[in-house]
Amino acid sequence: MSLGQDMTVERESQLIALMEWSQNFLFTLIAHDKSFCPLSNSAFGLWLRHRAIMLFENTPELDCLIQKSSEFDQVLLPEAKRINAITQQAYTLKFQAAVQELKYLLTTLFQRVQGLERGIDPLTSLLNRRFLPTILSREVSAASHDQSALSIVMLDIDHFKNINDTYGHPGGDRVLKQVAERIQNTVRPSDFLFRYGGEEFLIILTEIDGLAALKIAERLRETIENVPFIMPDETQLTVTASLGVANYDGHPDPDVLISNADRALYKAKQNGRNQVAKN
Repeated sequence: MSLGQDMTVERESQLIALMEWSQNFLFTLIAHDKSFCPLSNSAFGLWLRHRAIMLFENTPELDCLIQKSSEFDQVLLPEAKRINAITQQAYTLKFQAAVQELKYLLTTLFQRVQGLERGIDPLTSLLNRRFLPTILSREVSAASHDQSALSIVMLDIDHFKNINDTYGHPGGDRVLKQVAERIQNTVRPSDFLFRYGGEEFLIILTEIDGLAALKIAERLRETIENVPFIMPDETQLTVTASLGVANYDGHPDPDVLISNADRALYKAKQNGRNQVAKN
């Protein structure tokens, strides 16, 4: 199904539906009325349960949005029925923060789909996996024809789940964007940069041999570890990454090169993380 030109309308409609529900919830709370409408029964909840699942199936943002929405009915709604005059203000701030996260996830969900259509990851502005087979196949063919070097670097942010758990998804996204910027500042314009997965990046280093690729990967690892990351609350966070390097060995299948880099990355993580390994 193509969303076509209705993408923006769909997004704005659901943002409005979510805000209308949250406002009604707060009005009920202020009125000391206990008849709260569950989020799952709201217009937004119905859209999420039916239309969103059809439009955005198998996207991690949708899974997270569904999980966070369920927490409203399972956690925040029961809490609302127990608050009093003393705890109401703290609860209201907690509720508003949760709504803001839902808005953020909803916006990210639509941006992801729009980015996929263009081949660009909307968060980092790097390439997404849509064009990876085409680009890598071309580079493998060129390396074979010209007898030139070709290397791949796979990068995975260490303990990324802990960052999300501590700072929320806006904090995790802040780290992803800063990692992408450091990758861009480390490699050459002739190289190809991909957001490969959630916290994984893939770099195609054109005409770079094994030794040079290891040096680039190590320089990138040091840049990530040694320069603090600035989080949404302006605090500084030290982040590390594990990297796997693989070199083109003449095999015509591009997937073999990716598998070799992935095995090298696994080796780096198994050996303690925050290091570079070669297949």
